[in-house]
Amino acid sequence: MPGVVTRVRQAAKRLPLMPRTFALVWNAAPGWNLLWLILLAVQSVIPVGIVTLTRLLVDGLAEAIGGGLGWDNIRGPVLVAAAMGGLQLLSMGLQGVTGWVTTIQGEIVRDVLTRRLHAQSIALDYRHYEDPDFYDRLHRARAGGADLPLAQVTAMGSMLQSSLTLVAMTAVLLRYGPWVPLALLIGTAPTLFIVIRNSRRLYRWSRESTPEQRRVWYYDWLITARDNAAELRQFGLGEYWKRLYEQHRIKLRKERLSLARRQAAGQFTAGAMGMAAGGAALAWMGRGAMRGALSLGDIALFAQAFNQGQSLIRSLLQNSGQMYTNLLYLGDFFEFLELVPADGNGKDLKRDPENERNGATSRNLRPVELRLEGIAFTYPGSKTPAVNDLSLDIAAGKITAVVGENGAGKSTLIKLLTRLHEPSEGRIFWNGRDIRDIPPDEIRKRTAVLLQNPMHYQETVGTNIRLGRLEAGSEDVREAARASGASEFVERLPRDYETQLGRMFEGGVDLSIGEWQKLALARALARPAEIFLLDEPTSALDAWAESDWYTRLRRALGGRTALIITHRLTTAQRADRVYVMTGGRIVESGTPEALLASGGRYAEAWASQTKSFEPVPSIET
Repeated sequence: MPGVVTRVRQAAKRLPLMPRTFALVWNAAPGWNLLWLILLAVQSVIPVGIVTLTRLLVDGLAEAIGGGLGWDNIRGPVLVAAAMGGLQLLSMGLQGVTGWVTTIQGEIVRDVLTRRLHAQSIALDYRHYEDPDFYDRLHRARAGGADLPLAQVTAMGSMLQSSLTLVAMTAVLLRYGPWVPLALLIGTAPTLFIVIRNSRRLYRWSRESTPEQRRVWYYDWLITARDNAAELRQFGLGEYWKRLYEQHRIKLRKERLSLARRQAAGQFTAGAMGMAAGGAALAWMGRGAMRGALSLGDIALFAQAFNQGQSLIRSLLQNSGQMYTNLLYLGDFFEFLELVPADGNGKDLKRDPENERNGATSRNLRPVELRLEGIAFTYPGSKTPAVNDLSLDIAAGKITAVVGENGAGKSTLIKLLTRLHEPSEGRIFWNGRDIRDIPPDEIRKRTAVLLQNPMHYQETVGTNIRLGRLEAGSEDVREAARASGASEFVERLPRDYETQLGRMFEGGVDLSIGEWQKLALARALARPAEIFLLDEPTSALDAWAESDWYTRLRRALGGRTALIITHRLTTAQRADRVYVMTGGRIVESGTPEALLASGGRYAEAWASQTKSFEPVPSIET
């Protein structure tokens, strides 16, 4: 008994989600929802009419058999039978219309809720995407978002229809005694307990196995995605990933089948109890018929009404269980929607009045000066700070380079400067203003970023560049391509700027890594930004292309500020100022010439990267 009470309490906690779910679906398609409710109401009374006509038909046939088969005797039964057929045809027609309306509802609701999910995913801070728990939440939200709200309302509609029909059936059965509805309830009540118990087991398993399910998805992606196809074949990794996929998939399948066996056993038990109750009721009715207290029509009506009553109550209970199950998963969906983007320090952020007045356009840009003071930051789940006690100045209108070995914390700087992450200590100043007082969207509008691994969008060349500034015109796109050096290979493509890129869609052309990087730089240059943050921009370029790229960059910047993250000292050597990072800290800074003259880490690294190698002696055979 305590277990039942606990389950009821836990179910009650989810009830507040019901009106929220209904409001979501109703607001998505109010007209179609109203039509759907009308159709359900009409369909709910048809079974009662058929049951009532069944009694008239059986009694009419009994009288006709006793009085002969003349038209006058059988006319009544024939008309009743025709009416029954008409109701059944109407029921089938309404079911078809309801299915059509439900499909329309489903498509509209799915689109509306997917937009909500996408909007929330876009709005959330980047920090969420480096937290494994967030991916579990996102996975569950996807499972509970697109289809379950409509499924929940559909279950509510089925409950409404079944309830209306059951009330009418109960009124018909009450003439045979008040104990009949009680027998119906006793025969079907175990179904509710079993459904709720199974729902909780399934939900608990689904929630606990979310990381495992995501891992199965990941292995499937490794096996089937184009991004991994070359390396998978080169290193013969296909069977390895396939084996891991099957291991985790077998584990999930065994757990799911175990739940299904329990569910089947519970349903069989509930069904057997319902049959026992129905058999007892029919035996009682048979006894009454043998005594002459009931007619054959009464027996037919009772048998059909009682069976339908049992089916209706089972349907009600199963719909209740389905609604409870849906609420469990919908809780995950609403939980995801309630994640709140952080503003860094909880302040009421206001836009920069000067920037609002002037606007950041290609014809009106101000050089930006950035200053970092005592910055510290540690990634979620890590114990070692990525940067610690970091201070540096990025001069307005100059090119500043940050160099250092892999893992020194260089790329973290860009995430902090664009407020993808917030520092745990220290402050960042944008033209003397604390960056936390500037909304992240405003910072990103005024910043152009070239990431270390830029996206390869499976779109046209023009679209790939225009994504830097969606309102850019054709000439703006071409100018950005010329500035980055991308125009040289673009003009050789089959349809130049209208050429489809990538192999995902028909007619696509793939590019080299260096060409993709030039295209990404064009995307950054298309943006009327005040500062450029470039992460390893020349990593895919050869020495000749690197020199040309730097010349083009200087020209394209036109006096704007730039920060270059690089491990190539040939790139840093042409900057106005260089900072050397190691272990998340700045250990050297100065002009490239001063750093070379100091004989420190920068000079050592320069000597290592530029020293001449002795020719390899030939091997005599």
